[in-house]
Amino acid sequence: MKFYSMTLDVHKISSNVIRLACTIQLRVLIIMMRNPKNKFTSEQIASELKKNINEIEEALEFWINLKVIGLDNEIVKSNNEKKTIKSIKKEYLSERIEQSKEIKMLLGEMESILGRPLCGSDMQVIAALKDVEGLPCNVILMLIQYCVKIKKGSTRYIEKVGKDWADLGIDSVPKAEERIKFLDLSKKSWRKFEKIVGNFFRPPTPKEEETVTRWFSEWKLDESLIREAYERCVNSKEDIF
Repeated sequence: MKFYSMTLDVHKISSNVIRLACTIQLRVLIIMMRNPKNKFTSEQIASELKKNINEIEEALEFWINLKVIGLDNEIVKSNNEKKTIKSIKKEYLSERIEQSKEIKMLLGEMESILGRPLCGSDMQVIAALKDVEGLPCNVILMLIQYCVKIKKGSTRYIEKVGKDWADLGIDSVPKAEERIKFLDLSKKSWRKFEKIVGNFFRPPTPKEEETVTRWFSEWKLDESLIREAYERCVNSKEDIF
């Protein structure tokens, strides 16, 4: 279970940041502002606002990216929770490298793609993505190549994307290709959106990327319409605080 808490005094949040937030993001912030020293779970906030848990977590991610809210370590763990990358023991890892040709191949290819010697955490990530998350070898290699291409080849980022792909059921090359195509399109759409309304100086949430991508690629909205909609949204929130 994840716990969230305020990390920034609300008075230090700029008005520009407030103007960027949508209604659900503002409502989440207000709940946490009531008891800034308390820790909250996304389930608690979802229950109070009577909203879907995914909506709440996306709203929390918005404030986390801006360092207004912090995510504590997972304090409570379910007995049925699957292994995490940190739970891949050195002994197990050594045994897998020794016994599995696939793991050896993956590590060799990863080292070549990253252009550096691998450390223990690199090897743990590969073992976990293969044995815990269940991603096929060719999908893992495509994942690493994608991360390097966008200049985010850190072990932590590879782990994050790998877990996301596993949750989405990306278990084949065609599915991986489709996901990469979508991610590339999403980034292009977000950059185009920022040119229209101004730079946000923060990464978008998954929901924001999905919405903006739909505006451009599916609905083919005119830039002037997007700008007007954004300005109306901003103006409607100016007096909230």
